Amino acid sequence: MDRRRYLRHAAAAAVAAVSAGCSSDNDSPRESEADLTTPADPRVRTHRWAPPDDSLSCADEAVEPMEAVTDEQFPEQSDALELTASTDTVVIGDEITFSLRNVGTEVTSLGSIHTYAFQRRDGDGWAPVYHTFGSEWYSAWIGFWPGGGYDWSFTFDRNGLERRNSTNPSYLVCSPLEPGTYRFVHWGSSRPALATEFTAEAP
Repeated sequence: MDRRRYLRHAAAAAVAAVSAGCSSDNDSPRESEADLTTPADPRVRTHRWAPPDDSLSCADEAVEPMEAVTDEQFPEQSDALELTASTDTVVIGDEITFSLRNVGTEVTSLGSIHTYAFQRRDGDGWAPVYHTFGSEWYSAWIGFWPGGGYDWSFTFDRNGLERRNSTNPSYLVCSPLEPGTYRFVHWGSSRPALATEFTAEAP
């Protein structure tokens, strides 16, 4: 993973944030991601599930562990943004939702909904759960009003975590999920990455 290439794209996307971050003509920020739906709260966007491309396989030599974020520790909240999980403990095969919210009092902007990862605690570090084909992510920066944000909902098993992400690498899970400590990480902006930990239990 060439993190510097990603960062160059993120820096370029920051320019777009000035115009795409929010709209003065509407009650909610302008939305530029193509695969988002609007739930009951118009300030919140939800990630629509899509299976990965059938042509991709974990056996492909070009598919590699996703190492876009490091082993370092990340907070659950930075400035006005907070990342939380719907539960501290999930049974493998059950549902879990992760929410990113603007808990501040002003509009704030953030990069793509697709810059996220699952990692499993491995000794003193974190092992990537996802494998990807490709090493660059493209941000479509948008704005959040106070109380607004993203929701990601998953069935926590191998098939349920896999995703096809528009204009970004697909996410594959190349080994069965095991009980243990995991974290969900969102990165890809000028702020520090955010992470929330949870425990996965055997069914």
